[in-house]
Amino acid sequence: MTVLFVSRALPLPAWHGDRLILRHLAEGLRARGHRVVVAALATPDDDAGVLGASAALCDRLATVSERPRTPLDYLARWRTPCPERAEDCWQPAMWRLVSRLAGEEAPGVVHFIGGIQVCEYRRAAAARPVLITPYESHTLWLDRAVADARTRLERWRWQARRAAAAAFERRIFDGFARVVVLTEADRERLASLAPHLPLTVVPNGVTLPARIVPIASRREPLLVFVGNFAYGPNVLAARALVREVLPRVQARVPHARAALVGALPGPDVLSLRGPAVEVTGAVVDIAPWLERARAFVGPIARGAGMKNKVLEALAHGTPLAVTSQGCEGIGLVDGVHALLGEGPAALAEAAVRLLDDEGLASRLAQAGRALVESRFQWSGIVAAYERIYSEIGASA
Repeated sequence: MTVLFVSRALPLPAWHGDRLILRHLAEGLRARGHRVVVAALATPDDDAGVLGASAALCDRLATVSERPRTPLDYLARWRTPCPERAEDCWQPAMWRLVSRLAGEEAPGVVHFIGGIQVCEYRRAAAARPVLITPYESHTLWLDRAVADARTRLERWRWQARRAAAAAFERRIFDGFARVVVLTEADRERLASLAPHLPLTVVPNGVTLPARIVPIASRREPLLVFVGNFAYGPNVLAARALVREVLPRVQARVPHARAALVGALPGPDVLSLRGPAVEVTGAVVDIAPWLERARAFVGPIARGAGMKNKVLEALAHGTPLAVTSQGCEGIGLVDGVHALLGEGPAALAEAAVRLLDDEGLASRLAQAGRALVESRFQWSGIVAAYERIYSEIGASA
């Protein structure tokens, strides 16, 4: 089968969820004998090296340069969120590209990855079976931002954005044969907005490292948080770790340190650097940091979807102290796979336990690794999408 992907981003560099899904689906499907064609929006940061590496993952890659959007631009899409012709799209060139590839490649399915950025090209796929993976419900994301607002003005702003997002999500997925989300919470939110949608939950996967560094070898009292720091909830989590969790931990473990690992740290994150706090910026491989860390600490209080950073920590045998929202869709049991806590005080107490109790940390690390081995390997995720492709292709 030929699968045509229409994606809001290239598969590389795989530092956020949409890219990660596309990368591993492309690799896995090709390994199973499928042909993979990708039409993607490219940003100015996607240089020749990124384009070349991304092209190597596909049988055919074509791109259109992404145009930045403002809230007013989204408002202008209100009347025609799923237009019927290229001229009514935000980027007519992308419509024409999708239409051309759908004709030339005759794909068995067309798989859209992204939300409002790509759904408007659905009709360009003509009569091909189509599905979409929006990664998360943006309305659910904004529900949590509203609940977390600290001032009346902030709450009003988030409520306005939430109302607009809900209005879009009621309509933009119409016409897709399947809408695939990562967690049950996302499925429930979209179902409440549009009960008619054919929703399916398929989680993200993780690549299992060949080796696990035992807890007994991790002598440094290092707490790590991993994330793409262009994403607001990760900035909030980093700030909470450094300003609210770490000082509480240091009161009992004076030499404890923290590392914020990930791409695109802005001024808010860079300002957190200090003698006991390292901000790495983009790294080629996060594995060395997860292998050094005595604990992954995730004060995640906002956002939606599945957290790849948590799956990565589990796969590397790194014990977790994390909020329930941070492990959504993964099925972690407090005291079995991780230590769960809400708020800085609870997470600090959990982190201290992981630093002090090597036996507890080792048991949690082993159980967490076993969980991802059983439920979240990419081979199983690719197989789940293969089944969906077959189902919607047969019913077309």
